[in-house]
Amino acid sequence: MQAAPGRGFDRGTGIGARVAGVRPVLETLALLGPAFAGQELAQADLFEEARVAAREGACERALGLLDELLAREPEHGAALKLRGHCLNQAGRLDEALAAYRRALAAGPRDAGAAYGAGRTLQAMGDLAGAVAAYGEALAIEPQYAAALEWRGHARQLQGDHERAIEDFTRALELDAGDRFALFARGRSRVALRRFADATRDFARVAELEPDRPDAFEQLGYLFAVLPSQAAALEAFGRALENGAPKLAHVRLWVWILRRERGDDPAEVDAELRRWLEEVPPVERSLEWPRELAAMLLGDMTEDELLRAAIEEAQRRKDAGETGAADIVCETQFFLAARRQAQGETQRALESTLRCLESLTFHKWEWEAARVRLREVARRDALEPSTGLRTDAAHAAFLSREGLDATACRVIAAIDPRSFAARVGLAQGDVVLEIAGEPASEAAFARVLDRSLPGDLVPLVVRRGSRTSTFQLLLGVKR
Repeated sequence: MQAAPGRGFDRGTGIGARVAGVRPVLETLALLGPAFAGQELAQADLFEEARVAAREGACERALGLLDELLAREPEHGAALKLRGHCLNQAGRLDEALAAYRRALAAGPRDAGAAYGAGRTLQAMGDLAGAVAAYGEALAIEPQYAAALEWRGHARQLQGDHERAIEDFTRALELDAGDRFALFARGRSRVALRRFADATRDFARVAELEPDRPDAFEQLGYLFAVLPSQAAALEAFGRALENGAPKLAHVRLWVWILRRERGDDPAEVDAELRRWLEEVPPVERSLEWPRELAAMLLGDMTEDELLRAAIEEAQRRKDAGETGAADIVCETQFFLAARRQAQGETQRALESTLRCLESLTFHKWEWEAARVRLREVARRDALEPSTGLRTDAAHAAFLSREGLDATACRVIAAIDPRSFAARVGLAQGDVVLEIAGEPASEAAFARVLDRSLPGDLVPLVVRRGSRTSTFQLLLGVKR
């Protein structure tokens, strides 16, 4: 029962969930691995011909040569490993995995074959198997950088960001300029909301690749939520200088930031309108951002946008795609921006709260809405609320559970409109900890006294025999 999804934030990866900077194809030399150098192979000429063909992308020819070689020497480990690579490239994943496993069984233990098995298992969606295979490669060759990178990537997809960061950090110890590991570690740090650390990683990537738009895009989002308006606009500007017109959401964020800064509204609107005129309206991936832009510019009414949002969410559902909740988040976030620009502060707050109700923790819009709620709460002296009513637990119940009556609270009721209800907390749950301290009545009071609406508060909760951690978003006291 984890409240916040473990994946990285979206744009720039897709953390929905690919990681930007991930190398798209298996590299022959990486698959051959450290153990390849210096091998004395039987049928060397035939193997070398197959290896050259594979490097040139002629995998079918390479497979023919390898089949001929393996007919003569069935346990030729390097040939089996290269055969796995070629089958992988051809999309024949089951056969590729079998080839890698035969190579590992042929001996001696080969890091490249284990790594290839991991890449194949990851492509098949078996993340646990992939992590284990990368671990086998690293047990053989502890400094196998590609295995560290890809085990980190697999762990990201599992939501295990702490151990992903460990892998990327080890890869960076081998090569401090490893842009793959830097970018990916930044995304895991974002997922854990370690924004200052993530900023350093993306800034280093941008330093190494000054024309890389996705690094500047991520820096823009980070600065926007830290918040640092000027730095965000500068980073987004660099992203747009180097990126294609498809950086649609960056355009929308720039509109918001410039309007908040007090730039001339006519000039800000004209810049967004120029983008709308430049982008082909027939491109499906840009249809939804175009509708958001039209709403910001007043070319589409709020009701029209809401109907478009319902249609987009249904389209994604029909296509078997995820992201219907993302549409709710984006709709309400940009509605709040428009309402704020029009001076409708109360209606802007209502949209901000609806955005947060989507619980799309991985969305930059969600994080920015959380920051904005805190700013409004500080300005207007709004009080925070957990949405919970808690009682001391009955002594008999606590005795059975082995719990201290002075250090925990039982959830007696939940406001159905609260964030607590949405993250899955239930009446009867026992709160063991709040914000890292035993969940006494006084601890609840202390947390609320030092917090604002929009703050995230960790709760450790027991339900039956299971203990889970929830990230509870504090709402506004009604």
